[in-house]
Amino acid sequence: MATSGLRRYAESACEAAKSALAGRMASADLDGDRRCAHPEANLVFTVPPGRWPVIASQLGGGMGGELSGDGRRRPKFCSVYSSSALAVNTFGPFDESRTLPIPGAGAYRGGIEFEAQRTAGVRGFKPNLDLVTEPDNADWLYAESKCLEYLRPHGTAFSDAFVAKADKLLTIETARYYARFAEVKKDGRHLYELVDAAQLLKHFLAAKVAGADRRRVTLAYLFWEPADAPEHEVFAVHRHEADQLAAALVDDHVRLKPLSYRDLWSHWDHQPFLAEHVAALRARYDVRLG
Repeated sequence: MATSGLRRYAESACEAAKSALAGRMASADLDGDRRCAHPEANLVFTVPPGRWPVIASQLGGGMGGELSGDGRRRPKFCSVYSSSALAVNTFGPFDESRTLPIPGAGAYRGGIEFEAQRTAGVRGFKPNLDLVTEPDNADWLYAESKCLEYLRPHGTAFSDAFVAKADKLLTIETARYYARFAEVKKDGRHLYELVDAAQLLKHFLAAKVAGADRRRVTLAYLFWEPADAPEHEVFAVHRHEADQLAAALVDDHVRLKPLSYRDLWSHWDHQPFLAEHVAALRARYDVRLG
């Protein structure tokens, strides 16, 4: 598919997804921006009420301004297609007492921090991750959550400072990839049309800095897809781009793991204690574009 056609198709899919997701929240007092009246109204019922104060405190401490309204617009977290709300709804029930299984990555136990800032080793910049879990004496999980963002144009900045840091920390092969990405971006071209690779490359560096070769870190790229994704080419293109980026980032201690939320929920189908939670997530998010 040509770039211009892909972008038009992506934007069309994005609008269809907004309408479909809003349809699942028709009784939630949505405004013209498809935002509900307050953040708690955007939670699935399987997120324990007792977890919300802790989660809200973490969201409020992040740089994304997820819970901040401006008097004219409701908070971003209230959006029916908020990627932050999607992450909270999916992972909210996992406190320190519950094991979090991630297919192809492992099982994590140690609590989750939402909207977590971790340095990428570049002065004046700290990437904001949608969630992290850093168990003692075990592998770590960092994650970036996407709902509809990859269906819209994005322009995340990427400076030579990240290339310089990659030269110091990453393998020769991966550092060269950072340099190539930066050069292409400077020329106004794109290696990827849908995946926000600049953001993920920064997150990858943050995972490397945090782990410091003392432990393995999986950077999960979690993305929403509709129930009828196989019928729409744009989602196959997006998956292909994500897999290409993951293959380009070679490191002994950090890896990028693309994973759709629908595949994650299917993996959880085999966990009896998660059956009700998965059903709630599908009732909220498993829509068709038609």
